[in-house]
Amino acid sequence: MCNSDYLAACLPALLKLSSDQVKEPSVPIACFIQETESLRQWCQADIPKLAAAGLDMDRLDQLVIRSGACQEAQRLWMKEPNPTGRWRKQAPQAFDLFDEMHYAFRYAFQSNDFLRNRLAKVSNDFDSHSLIQGLEQLAILGENNQALLQTIAFDTSKLNQALSISNQLKEILALENGTNLPENDNKDLRDRAYTYLKLLVDEVKNCGRYVFRKNKHRQQGYNYPNCSSLNFIKRNNLLQKSNQN
Repeated sequence: MCNSDYLAACLPALLKLSSDQVKEPSVPIACFIQETESLRQWCQADIPKLAAAGLDMDRLDQLVIRSGACQEAQRLWMKEPNPTGRWRKQAPQAFDLFDEMHYAFRYAFQSNDFLRNRLAKVSNDFDSHSLIQGLEQLAILGENNQALLQTIAFDTSKLNQALSISNQLKEILALENGTNLPENDNKDLRDRAYTYLKLLVDEVKNCGRYVFRKNKHRQQGYNYPNCSSLNFIKRNNLLQKSNQN
């Protein structure tokens, strides 16, 4: 079966999830998929003990199915052209530019109380409106104080870049808010598929942590609640050592 088949098979269960149950991913989907596969592999050596503790071994097969469904739901959401998709592509660059400018301005204005106070008033909350406003404020503040910025070798072309990005984000946000469409169906589907997979991942992890509560080595494979590159390196190293023993 392919991922689209897995999604079709899971769809009835996904639609049964209540809105209160559905959660947005707290980590990148690709990371969570990798964690799921690492967990499934780790379980292979523990199947008899997990089964004795009440874990249905069909649940391990379900990890593959739900993981495939989640990947397909993510693919459908990411390929859909819409204002929100444009915002997702543009926002990281905008946040990086804001951070770069704000850091440079703090250094350039460190001896000027008036400018430091002006900089402190620049909006730096992590939401769309604050990002747009903050870039515009920094661009104007920098434009009026280019001499100080040049003393620290700041690239003043970034001032126009910030203003341009701010205007682009305004247009994207206006389009997004002006559509008056209900919440994106593909995003909701992706969130449901992620939630459905996470429920099972948590179930398997909880069983493994219980079974190996006195075996810290084996328990490590069930102890990573969050995705990160470091976690994956640790888990893969443990998996390789386990396979060698």
